[in-house]
Amino acid sequence: MNDTGDNCHACGTPLIPDAAYCHRCGSPALLPAVDVAPSAPPEAEDLHQPSIAPGTLWSTPASGGGGFGTRPASGSPPAPGVPPSGGGAAPGGAYPPPPSPPPPPTPALPSPGAPDDGLARALGGGYTIQMGEWLSRGWSVFTREGGLFLAFSAIGWACWMVTCVFLHLAWPVLLLAMPFLSAGFMTAALVARRGERLQFSDFWLPFQDFLPLLLANLVAWALLFAGLCTCGAVTIYLWVAYQFAYLLILDRRMDFWDALECSRKASTKQWFGIFAFSLLLLLINFAGVLMCGLGIIVTFPLTVCALVEAYADIFGVRGGLSGGRAPATAVPAPPPAV
Repeated sequence: MNDTGDNCHACGTPLIPDAAYCHRCGSPALLPAVDVAPSAPPEAEDLHQPSIAPGTLWSTPASGGGGFGTRPASGSPPAPGVPPSGGGAAPGGAYPPPPSPPPPPTPALPSPGAPDDGLARALGGGYTIQMGEWLSRGWSVFTREGGLFLAFSAIGWACWMVTCVFLHLAWPVLLLAMPFLSAGFMTAALVARRGERLQFSDFWLPFQDFLPLLLANLVAWALLFAGLCTCGAVTIYLWVAYQFAYLLILDRRMDFWDALECSRKASTKQWFGIFAFSLLLLLINFAGVLMCGLGIIVTFPLTVCALVEAYADIFGVRGGLSGGRAPATAVPAPPPAV
């Protein structure tokens, strides 16, 4: 991806090593080199075509000879810059169309075995806690595509109410559906923060990672319940430490256990700062629940967007979303014509 010490071409922020996108503005980290095709050599001039003096009338040569200097009975002078028929033209007098420009290069997904300096930086604790900035940037991402975020949140809230009121299956739904609801918002936030146009189908991309997300959720819940034997100390520790597990699965294509462990190790380096941020997000959602339960439709996607911004600052966005969402590349504007 990018080398250590590079700055974002859009905002000038020092980039996280190996990040595909700027953690502050979401712009692509790399500008591809623009290959300028050499100009095609001019076509060989037809030696048999006589030159025409300025002001001389043009006439199409008739079969059998003669033709220059007399006005034809029908026809018109050729347009400026268009060679006459018969001089280097294709059969039938039609010139072939100009060659189409080469397609832009297709960005490749990060290789699973490639070094990940951003992850190593996070595991070493080389990041700072910026709760205010994470909330501010999360609010910007949320309001950029607020209609789709609210629509997906309303669908999740309606399904939750149906299962609780009519089916009495609150806990099974929480264990099975919650990771995909959260991962759907995370995927949408990762796409929206790039400046790309969000589509409603982007919320459903995490279903392609059904198994690792489900296993991460079940293992995390099992460990959280087991931690209750320590008067809740281990439960609180793991609840904070596993905040970024889903994002590591979605963005870095990790297995469920590797994602849980990497999230835990990175969060432990500055656990109290991550705890304060996680508690703040929890309180925001709790305030949404107090507003007749409908406020959660707004607060939940907002807090997920803020969590994604925290992930971008701590780990760096790798750009490995499934479903064809490869890292985009920024194409510089062509130089102005002189």
